[in-house]
Amino acid sequence: MERDLDGQRVVVVGASSGIGHAVAWEVAARGAEVVIMSRSMEKLQRASEGMPGHVRLHAADMRDAVGVANALADYDTIDHLVLTAVADELARAKPLADLTEEDVERSCDKMRGYFTVVQAAADRL
Repeated sequence: MERDLDGQRVVVVGASSGIGHAVAWEVAARGAEVVIMSRSMEKLQRASEGMPGHVRLHAADMRDAVGVANALADYDTIDHLVLTAVADELARAKPLADLTEEDVERSCDKMRGYFTVVQAAADRL
């Protein structure tokens, strides 16, 4: 495998499972320093077992601006930022006509979370 990410730092939010987990493994195998973030440290620890290279774990809810800022505080540069966190959106999927205000607010929370992460990382990207 080509190590085309040597010397680069990749932050993956939502890396404890699914697409985020697969991305974290792939970029680690390609030589990147990988920073994986999710709400659960326990899930991150399981997800990182056996992951190649240099991996750092941070438990933070992406909707918590202070928690995200603290998680990213040690990094002066971030070469790539990957946002994959989706929680339980697919389990709550339903036709548009059946959506409640609470459903919409929960989806907006996820978008606010993405904004919070990007805002915290922006000056280092």
